[in-house]
Amino acid sequence: MKNRAASWTAWALVAAAAPMCVATSVFGVMRSSHGDGVNEFVGEAIQYLTQWSFGVVGAVIVSRRSANPVGWMFCALSLSTVLGSFTYEYGFYALVTEPGSLPAGAEMAWLGRWVWAPSIGLLGLVLLYFPDGTLPSRRWAGVAWLAGGATVLMVVAGLSAWPMRGPTLVEDVPGLRGAIIDNLGIPLAFMAVLASAISLIVRFRAAQGELRRQLLWLAYAAGLTFTAVVGNTLLSAVGAPGWILSVIFGLAFTAVPVAAAIAILKYRLYDIDVIVNRTLVYGALTACVVGIYVVVVGYLGVMFRAQGNIAISLLATGVVAVLFAPLRDRLQRIVERLMYGERDDPYRVVSRLGARLGDALDLDSVLPTVARTVREAMKLPYAAVELRDGDARAVAAADGSPTASTERISLSHRGEDIGALLLAPRAGESGFSSADRRLLNDLARQAGAAAYAVRLTKDLQRSREELVASREEERRRLRRDLHDGLPCLSG
Repeated sequence: MKNRAASWTAWALVAAAAPMCVATSVFGVMRSSHGDGVNEFVGEAIQYLTQWSFGVVGAVIVSRRSANPVGWMFCALSLSTVLGSFTYEYGFYALVTEPGSLPAGAEMAWLGRWVWAPSIGLLGLVLLYFPDGTLPSRRWAGVAWLAGGATVLMVVAGLSAWPMRGPTLVEDVPGLRGAIIDNLGIPLAFMAVLASAISLIVRFRAAQGELRRQLLWLAYAAGLTFTAVVGNTLLSAVGAPGWILSVIFGLAFTAVPVAAAIAILKYRLYDIDVIVNRTLVYGALTACVVGIYVVVVGYLGVMFRAQGNIAISLLATGVVAVLFAPLRDRLQRIVERLMYGERDDPYRVVSRLGARLGDALDLDSVLPTVARTVREAMKLPYAAVELRDGDARAVAAADGSPTASTERISLSHRGEDIGALLLAPRAGESGFSSADRRLLNDLARQAGAAAYAVRLTKDLQRSREELVASREEERRRLRRDLHDGLPCLSG
């Protein structure tokens, strides 16, 4: 299919799913017999909007990369879930909520029992074929067959429920058909999803450069989704409204297709560091703010026996407001140091390197001190100091474990080429940022002076040893000449 035709087809599917999401939300609210109607509508709308978002992202991918099957998988997954939800809610309303009010209720109920089934298998295939639309290797083909087989099994079991078209079908699929779907099809499909997730982990550990970045985007989104699930469980335990839970989970789960699209289209691919940084900072900040508020309100409430007092809540809010800015700055520094080392505090790093060089007890510990300080300050897996000796170059000191790729930072002193720093980028990075290079240039100037001093000292030591050896050789020659000349004098 040509790019234009593929794009039109994908966006047509998205457009067709939009009114179904709205209608499904309305049917869901009318079906509900408990709770606030507005809150129920918000929760339902977020749930179905999340399903629809997969199709939007899929259409964007298809528009740019029509040959990549991952985009089509997202579109099919979205259509499957949206259509499954719509037909189920339509059938329930037509057969149970308001019997006979809508036509084709039995047929819709039948569709609603199997049309959703491909979504689980498609999720597994998305994880397996991400990001370039090909299998990681032939050994993973069995996982694709497992996902496809589980989907076919569930669809066939649902199709065979045609004679049951009635109110019973909107509650469950009874008998052997239901047992096949619940006890065989769904477990097999989730096994395929789990195996596909394992393939991502395996590939991430072996990946380098751009592929590692692409996988990191999806891992980031999966982490958000997992955090949302845990958070929803905790909020549900304390009685949080259902619509809040739906909003949290919907927004987090939508991050999966969005992250996949960014990784596949390679749009601002390397901004993942900034996003992870901000997520860690503001996630920790939110947890701290909530914790401080709960502690202040709880402590003062117990102390003054005045739970629910508005004055205590205002006092807690004031405490949070006062602590917000310094707490955010502190958390930002902690996260920066965890991710990038001390690149944002170059004076401290250079001072530490100078102090360590001053404390070095012997000449042989100077260059290892340089390598260790650079590696620790920048959170690098490997750092080494290479010295130039004529036309030859050799590693004089190293710290950490070498990796497949290294970058060379030139060392010079007074315009003379001394050698280089050999540095391995952090895991998942293909190079160094401008902030990294500013600190490395500062370190290279000091390291160049230290390397020059080491080389000069070694040259002087070598010259002294050669001079001593030359003198010893001259003495041995004179002794030999004197010894050989004595018989002639005596004769």
